[in-house]
Amino acid sequence: MDYIILSAVLWLTLARIVITYDIACQWSKNLPKRMEKLPERIQLDLKTTSVTTAVPSWHINGHGTDCQTNYALAYRQGSGRTCGDEIESTWSQTNVLGASVREMASGGRHESLNDHFNGINFSKLVGLRSLLPKKLGEAAEMRQQHKEAFASLSATFSSEILLKWTDMVTNWEKDPNKHPNPYEDVKIETTIQDVRLQMAKEEAEDAAHGVISPHQISLSTCLMTGLDLEEQQRTLVQQVQGNKLTTSKQKADLEDKRTALQRRINQWREAQLVYAPCVVTLLPNFDSESDGPTLTRSENIPLHLPSSLPLPLRSSIPLLVEKERKLREAQCNDALGEIRRQRRILTGLVQFKKLNMAGQGNKPNTRVRSLYNRIQAKITRAEMRYRVARAALATLDPNGEWTSRLRVLKPEDIRGPGKDPEEVSNGRYIMSWIWLVPRNRSEGPEELKGEDLDESLRVEWVKARARVQRWEEEYLLVQEEMRRSVVYLEWKGDWWRQRARLAAFKSSDVAHGISAYAAKQATFCSQLAVRFSHVWEPVLGKLGLEPQWKAVAAVGAIRSETDVLGADLAEANETESDFDELDLDRFWEDGEEVDDDFELDDE
Repeated sequence: MDYIILSAVLWLTLARIVITYDIACQWSKNLPKRMEKLPERIQLDLKTTSVTTAVPSWHINGHGTDCQTNYALAYRQGSGRTCGDEIESTWSQTNVLGASVREMASGGRHESLNDHFNGINFSKLVGLRSLLPKKLGEAAEMRQQHKEAFASLSATFSSEILLKWTDMVTNWEKDPNKHPNPYEDVKIETTIQDVRLQMAKEEAEDAAHGVISPHQISLSTCLMTGLDLEEQQRTLVQQVQGNKLTTSKQKADLEDKRTALQRRINQWREAQLVYAPCVVTLLPNFDSESDGPTLTRSENIPLHLPSSLPLPLRSSIPLLVEKERKLREAQCNDALGEIRRQRRILTGLVQFKKLNMAGQGNKPNTRVRSLYNRIQAKITRAEMRYRVARAALATLDPNGEWTSRLRVLKPEDIRGPGKDPEEVSNGRYIMSWIWLVPRNRSEGPEELKGEDLDESLRVEWVKARARVQRWEEEYLLVQEEMRRSVVYLEWKGDWWRQRARLAAFKSSDVAHGISAYAAKQATFCSQLAVRFSHVWEPVLGKLGLEPQWKAVAAVGAIRSETDVLGADLAEANETESDFDELDLDRFWEDGEEVDDDFELDDE
């Protein structure tokens, strides 16, 4: 393998070489030492030529975490959206030849495969007309999207943190062997016992706040109590919907919870009527002294907080409305913080299960599943709390400053930190907006506060930075591919015209045939260059770009300048007329159907 690769680059003078190989993570080790054992004429001068190795994006998903962070093309400068597996993209078209070529002799097999690969190359060359504009348009769109997402993410961190991370990733890009990899995830040491301990603390805190004093409460306390009752109602509804309640004990426990909640509401109602007497008109049969059964279950009793009142009633209690607005905005922030915190715990728990419990039997996995469901239930409650609080904010202050920060929460927004395996590719991944909202420093666990909380999102920031850079590079590289395609075809046409003038054969009939063939190939290349240029120039114009190649002459002008050995001009032109009858549109249509967009798609 060493001899093959070094022989391939022997005649190239390059300052940087990027080699993609399925096992580049192993092959690159000790490469300089192995190179010393090879002939001196094929050895690379590593002082003047930089050699970078990477694993193709279609194979890197099968490698470990170290390979995915150290050998990913997504983190290599200048790689754009390169896949690295382009050489294997034709296998799907040649696999059907296996039954035929395996019966052939070596010579026939070689000729048959060579003919098919030439046809694939021809179709791909003609298909560039539609492929490159599509790639350029996608690169322009994704470049802008990721720039905006990266700017939003960067705005949530301090300038000192951003400078620290920028230096870290820049140093690693200069010398990966001497600096720590910024793309390595922060280790979240979460075990089952850690999760159990944290849940026990949360349950103890909930029990400590379960008793509400019914006497001499302030206005703010009255509102806070109303929000707590609202949360208890949602929790009770969730419990009823999530349990089948098949036994008498389960039904009795549910009725006890409803009775306790009903009593809390009745006690709170006395203070509510003091601060919002207008609510009494919405309570037709209200009687705080009554012990009789209620017609409405306690989880469905309307609490009539200011945000749920009609506008005429709400306007009579402006102080209460303003206080609820502040509490609702804080409630949204707390709900988002709870979602982010539980998502971090869930991510650590899933990682712990993957690394420590694979194949350990049903009992450990069942315990993890139970913990997973409990954490997911907390995320669901926080999600419901956020939606209710935001809806109340939209009623109390529809045009407030909060609208630009607190968005509508959709189920697909609750993801992260990091990219889930079933999501889009790494290059197209955009972080959910819930991680872009300024974070509360107390939302994390005890060991994850201050700078440590920001450090836990460092990987997301450097990955977002890498995505911006790769799409920016792709945007520039596609333009360069367009330029090179046109310039190459023009050069190739001139090359064929020069070949037509070479008198390699004394026989006139052979020379005439060679000249005609060369003229046909020259016209083919020139016509492709003209058509590519005419199709691509409007696309570049829409994006505000200028073509990076000289204006291409019309095909007729090219033909008029063709001089194929004087007397053979008529025969060459006759051959060119055959080119006009070639149905190139068929190849262009096929080129549009075949997905040649081989690009970086690692997860």
